[in-house]
Amino acid sequence: MAESAASAKQEDVLAAFHGQIEPVRLPLAYRFGILLVAVVMVLLPLIYVALIGLVGYGVYYHMTHNVWLLGSGRGRGKLMVVLIYIAPLVVGGILILFLLKPLFSRAPTRRKPQSLKRDQEPLLFAFVDRVCEAVHAPKPRRIDIDSQVNASAGFRRGLWSMFGRDLVLTVGMPLVAGFNMRQFAGVLAHEFGHFSQGAGMRLTYLIRMISFWFTRVVYERDAWDEQLISWAHGTDLRIGWVLHLARFFVWLTRRILWVLMMVGHGVSGFMLRQMEFDADRHEARLAGSDTFETTARRLVELNVANQGAQSDLSSFYREGRLGDDLPKLILHNVSQFTPEVYAKLAQMTEESKTGWLDTHPCDKDRIASAQRENAPGIFRLDRPASELFRDFDATSKAATWEFYQEIFEDRLRPEEIHPIDELLVRQQQETEALKALGRFFQDTYSPVRPLRLPGQANGNGAAAAAPGFLTIPQELAAATAWVGNSRQAMLAGLPSYRDAYDRFVKAEVEQEAALEPELAPWEEQAGERLFAALRLMDHPDLAGLLPDAPRWREDRERLLRTLETLDRQMERYRKLYFTHAVLTHLLERISAGERDDGLIAATRQQMEESTQVIGELRGALADCDYPFDHAKGQISIAEYALPELPDPESPGEIHGAGERLRDSVGHLRARTLGRLCSVAEQVEMALGLPPLPEPKSE
Repeated sequence: MAESAASAKQEDVLAAFHGQIEPVRLPLAYRFGILLVAVVMVLLPLIYVALIGLVGYGVYYHMTHNVWLLGSGRGRGKLMVVLIYIAPLVVGGILILFLLKPLFSRAPTRRKPQSLKRDQEPLLFAFVDRVCEAVHAPKPRRIDIDSQVNASAGFRRGLWSMFGRDLVLTVGMPLVAGFNMRQFAGVLAHEFGHFSQGAGMRLTYLIRMISFWFTRVVYERDAWDEQLISWAHGTDLRIGWVLHLARFFVWLTRRILWVLMMVGHGVSGFMLRQMEFDADRHEARLAGSDTFETTARRLVELNVANQGAQSDLSSFYREGRLGDDLPKLILHNVSQFTPEVYAKLAQMTEESKTGWLDTHPCDKDRIASAQRENAPGIFRLDRPASELFRDFDATSKAATWEFYQEIFEDRLRPEEIHPIDELLVRQQQETEALKALGRFFQDTYSPVRPLRLPGQANGNGAAAAAPGFLTIPQELAAATAWVGNSRQAMLAGLPSYRDAYDRFVKAEVEQEAALEPELAPWEEQAGERLFAALRLMDHPDLAGLLPDAPRWREDRERLLRTLETLDRQMERYRKLYFTHAVLTHLLERISAGERDDGLIAATRQQMEESTQVIGELRGALADCDYPFDHAKGQISIAEYALPELPDPESPGEIHGAGERLRDSVGHLRARTLGRLCSVAEQVEMALGLPPLPEPKSE
């Protein structure tokens, strides 16, 4: 019965294809242009090889024609002459070594992709074959899946397959989850449209490969580069100057290669963009010009949602959990888009522009080109693309597992994988708490300003007592009026506080103290209001209106302890913010190619300072329990925020640790205070006071 139903579905889907598209003809001048660009791109690596040969010949010439230097000079002068003879040999040898290195270095090896079998997914394979027939392209030998918001077709064995028809199709499961069949068929038509261009596609593949190789040559750094820097700085300058000179010539050579790379990008960019336009015409003719536009906009939505999903996964993983279905998480994020978000995405598309170095045209230009085709399309079935799979959910989860394995390798454990629906419930609770935080403080919450709760310490260790709080009426009606007046006072003082806080954010460190008198009154008012609501939870007259009060009391005490611990470390937290920002700036300068001694020394000093701040802040949080449910059970805030201290000699580890500690502590504080604000709102609602209006934040 199931087999007959599957067979009937396949017949219905394939019957929706009406013939083949009109072939996309390429002008002779266009074909000649592709050939010319390919010739230029091949010449660029030859220039690179010639540069190596020139350096090698220079070293050889010096070694054989300047031997007479070894017999010159007397005393100390003789040693200097010997160094003059040896220095070009050392510098030239190092330079040749670094020039040869990219010719033999390989890109990082990726895990073997997960491949589908024709007998397991007959409808998908039949669908892909039919698209290939429609666009006059060769059929793929293999279909792989991954978790990218993308689909691609390429030569299965790289250069070895370039002169045959040995193709592999890679399908991103989020793409399938977010598309209907018509959109999915259009994307496949685009990818296979490249391969219907015959020699043009093969030349384009060669162009892209050389362009990518040049980018690696110019920007790739490895242990060899770091070792040369270490040797140069660790050797006495009387000898080390040779190594510094070698570093200079390596830098100079890479500048020359950068020029070659930019020439290659400039020459190839126009032709590659034209190839994309031609592939777009295949898509428009198969799925329709109108569908091309909806597909392009849908791709933008899925990519933005994917960025959010990666952030979600990071948040889940901090609590020891990973979602089992990434495509489902991405679609969930799309469902959360507001009309304002859709309007912003549409604006981004309308304002997009194509740069002269871009290999792909901007969406605006591509949509306009597809609309000029004015094609109705030969396939217009709008059923979900996921129906092409026998068990889409299982395949999607398998792709997600492969995605995690590529990241975590042997560290990934099956027990860390949890149903995405379960994690979304947790996330929704957290989201509601953060919304409550925004309403309670009217979007004035600051991660670097301590909350001034009555009787507790502020971030400088001084008590922020509010004796007036002790006079809050015990009678419920009077207490309600007191809380209501506190809310109104907060709203009335909000404009002045916003103005003062804006000036505080922009002020120099030494000027911040002068703004405290303008900030403190409003913050104390907010603290009193929150504290009052949390204590009124115990009022006997509210017992029947707050059925969850017993559980809230447990949360209240635990969360208040956490908040007090975090606020006690506010100065260290702010220092972490500052040191991390400085280290980020210094490392960006080094990544951009700067290598002067002053910059290296400043970076090392900043690494030491950052390591110290990270260690102090993490150590201070080691004795406080993490207040929420963690997959590992009871752990400390330190374990949650930063499981391990970084290697003090590794700038990458220090930077990553500082970023994780900063983000984790900041997120935990916002979440803790948000949960308290959520409870306080429930108490205020029981008193007959509705939540404050949603703030109109950007």
